[in-house]
Amino acid sequence: MIPIVENRYHTYTENTDVAGIKASREHRAIGGFSMGAVTTWYALEHTLDCFKYFMPISSDGWSLGRFAGMTHPTETAEHFANTIRSSALSKNDFYIWACRGTSDEVNSCI
Repeated sequence: MIPIVENRYHTYTENTDVAGIKASREHRAIGGFSMGAVTTWYALEHTLDCFKYFMPISSDGWSLGRFAGMTHPTETAEHFANTIRSSALSKNDFYIWACRGTSDEVNSCI
């Protein structure tokens, strides 16, 4: 979807091939609420080199199974940490703002 949108509208992407999308990642964010947050965690896991900013809201990561963020939070957090560690990015090359509401299972922001 990124190539379609960024080819049609003026963005920081100079070229919509894979190299161009990765080169312009500092100008791209992804976020979502509920299932959109699950999708955001999947984007972090599979396309970290295409986005700099991630904002999952009111959901957990399902990379280790449905509701694994709730039932296996330590393992899920370690999975995402390992994903980031195995990338070529430094700690300043990405930003995660994750939040849950007061009626959610956990009330916190990280």
